[in-house]
Amino acid sequence: LGALLFLLYSAASRHADHSRSKKGGTTERVYPRARAGMVPVRCEPGGKLDVLLVRSRNFSDSFVFPGGGIEPGETAAEAAIREAMEEAGVEGNLGRKLGTINDPRGGSTTMFVLHVHETRDDFEEAAQRGERVWFPLGVVGTLGCAAALARLSNVVRAKHVHEETLRLLRESLPSIAIEAEEEELRVAGRVGAPHRGQ
Repeated sequence: LGALLFLLYSAASRHADHSRSKKGGTTERVYPRARAGMVPVRCEPGGKLDVLLVRSRNFSDSFVFPGGGIEPGETAAEAAIREAMEEAGVEGNLGRKLGTINDPRGGSTTMFVLHVHETRDDFEEAAQRGERVWFPLGVVGTLGCAAALARLSNVVRAKHVHEETLRLLRESLPSIAIEAEEEELRVAGRVGAPHRGQ
């Protein structure tokens, strides 16, 4: 009997470690959670930078950066790439790691940059999200970019992880813009492959 109770307790503990659990037919988050997300970007002609946002599933009047729980056996980078396709329908090369954001409940979210090469319409959460928007930032370092960042902060959901992601994005924008242009050239076959998840 003691061995049986031990096995049952171990199974329950392992289940509690997962980022989500089922209760009463609905999905309930279990904390602390290990999450990963990304800021999808693309470089337009003239060095203009765009950022992709997806509509929040729970707050339809705001947008978020794609992200979600890290599955057992996944790295943060692998989870970010998977979440990009599931929530936003985009694929590309994972760029730099923006940073790891800790939340008050003891969880953490590791955020990356994703240089988008392909956009699909038939992604997993298309019906739930309803909308994804490329938000133009313009040329980094200009007054127009500063104004666009201010507008971006007004449409992103007021949540710690997204506010911190915006802060990290602002700090890294000059480097991200350079990397985005290099990525466009690399895709065109002109330069070597980038480092992933740096």
